[in-house]
Amino acid sequence: MRTRTILVTAVAAAAMLAGCSDGPGPTASGDPSSTGSAPQAGAAGTPSATPGGTAPSATPSDAATEVPAASREVPAECASLALAGGATYSGEALGACVAEALPSYGSGRMRMFGDDLDGTVAFTYTPAYSFSVEGKNAGDTIRMTYNDGEVWVDQGDGPVRGDVKSEKQEEMLAGFVAEMYRSYSDPAMYADLVRSSKGWTADAGTKAVELPDGSSVDSFRIVSDKPFTWHDAPVDEYVLEFGADWVPVSAAATMSVLGQSSTVTQHFYDLGTDITITPLG
Repeated sequence: MRTRTILVTAVAAAAMLAGCSDGPGPTASGDPSSTGSAPQAGAAGTPSATPGGTAPSATPSDAATEVPAASREVPAECASLALAGGATYSGEALGACVAEALPSYGSGRMRMFGDDLDGTVAFTYTPAYSFSVEGKNAGDTIRMTYNDGEVWVDQGDGPVRGDVKSEKQEEMLAGFVAEMYRSYSDPAMYADLVRSSKGWTADAGTKAVELPDGSSVDSFRIVSDKPFTWHDAPVDEYVLEFGADWVPVSAAATMSVLGQSSTVTQHFYDLGTDITITPLG
C-alpha cells in the first residue's frame, strides 16, 4: 500500500509541477486541450435536451437545498452555469467556475483521504494561497504547512523543508507529498484538472453528502464523461459535488499508474471561517 501511495502521489505531483510550467496545455482523450481562454458565450453548462429538444425543467428533486455557509457572492463564472440534474458542461466552462468557487470564500477546511492518506487541511487564499495539514500518510502521522511557496513537513522527527528537486530523499518525498495536497486544493491546479476533461454531466437529482463538521448537504454530482489525461497523468474518473449556488461540497479523483488505481477524495467545510497559517519551520 505504501508503494502504491508513493507511486500515485509522485505522478500527481509531477503533473501538478508540469501544470506550473509554460507550454502546451493538458490533453483530453488524446486531443489538444483548449488554449485556456475565457469561455465564449454559449459555452456555459446547459441542461441536456430531451427527445423533444426541450431542456429539462428543475423539479423539487432536481434542486439542491440551501447550504449553511459564510455569506459570499456566487462567482459570475458559476452563476452563468445551470446547476440541474442532467446538465452538461464543457471542461473550459466548468473549470472557470471551479477556479473561483473555493476562493470566493477566502478560506475553509477540507478532509482529504484515500488509501493510506487521511488528513485535515486548513486553507486560505488571503493574501496568497497557503495551507496546513494534520493527518496520516502511509500510516505515519504528518503535519505540513505551505506558505509563500515554501513547504515544511513534520512526520514526528521535526520539520523538514520539502523540495521535489532535492538530492536528499527525505526532502524530495516530503516535497512530493506536499505537492499532492497542493495539486488537489490549489484553485489554479484544481481548475486545470477539470479543464482537462472535455465534457461533464450532472447526475439526475441530488444526494445528501455528510461533511466532517456533521452537517449534511443535498448536492449535485457532476462526473467527467470519460477517462482523460492531465499533463500525461491518466485520470480514470473525476467527480465533483456542489450544493445550491455552486457551494463546493466534495471532489474525488481516481488515477491509475502501472495498473495500480488510487482515489483521493476531498470534503469541503467551514468555508469562510477565519484561518491563519503559521509555518512549521
